[in-house]
Amino acid sequence: MELRERRIREAFDILQRFKARTLHERMTGPADPGPAAIRDRASPITLDRLQRDVLRKGELFVDTYLSPEIVLVFGVTRDSCRAITVRGTGSELKSQIEVLHDMLAVPGDGANTSGESGFLDRAGRRLGGRLLGPVADLLHGCRRVIVAPDGELNRIPFAVLVVATSRAGDGDVLLSEREVV
Repeated sequence: MELRERRIREAFDILQRFKARTLHERMTGPADPGPAAIRDRASPITLDRLQRDVLRKGELFVDTYLSPEIVLVFGVTRDSCRAITVRGTGSELKSQIEVLHDMLAVPGDGANTSGESGFLDRAGRRLGGRLLGPVADLLHGCRRVIVAPDGELNRIPFAVLVVATSRAGDGDVLLSEREVV
């Protein structure tokens, strides 16, 4: 295994330990170790176990980490893992999330004019390109995309994001050809 791949695997495993600990603390409080059953359930999954025992052929797991300084995206299939640092900061991404969320939260007057649809499409393309563009090639052959959003990313219905999966740059709406969970 080459050094870069080993470092990506280590980073994924460290992030999962952090997320498991955070979940445990939210369930029990930071000072309370909690019952053993809860501690055991909060144990993290490793990348090796995820690829070997959990993911099926045709599934892509997208795990995210969002902080004010950095946004990380892991794209994981049964046989590959890619880690991407999203350009910009979490604070910058938050404004794009807000725009998309507001557009989806305010229903139109039923007319759904092409202008409204165009704005929504552009917002979905912009955000989809930033978050999922670097793992777009992993979407080929995947029928299910499993998303584990972090922080503000929980406000995004990932199924509406548009990601260019062809060389021509045409966008694929994830929901149109894949199950997004």
